[in-house]
Amino acid sequence: MMVGPGSDVPLEKVDANQLGVLNHVSLGVPNMQTAVTTLYRENRLSKRHDGPQMGLDGKWQANFYDPDGTRIELMEFQPVMKPCCSEFTAESPTQ
Repeated sequence: MMVGPGSDVPLEKVDANQLGVLNHVSLGVPNMQTAVTTLYRENRLSKRHDGPQMGLDGKWQANFYDPDGTRIELMEFQPVMKPCCSEFTAESPTQ
């Protein structure tokens, strides 16, 4: 995610926590409930996590954080509701 010049986020406002949130990896999952239930059942949830919640793009997402603060985002492939800001222009992945 972009910060500093050309962004809505000034570089001087970015702390280590926010940098970990912005600098993230997103992994697609076919079913959020199944993914989160599996992580919970196998005791694999990170100490810091949030969600599942509905993303602005109409897809379910859940966030997990590495010890260094980097966010690992799980996101369903398919939207379940209309996105808030603009329609998708490409086909959604299926896997």
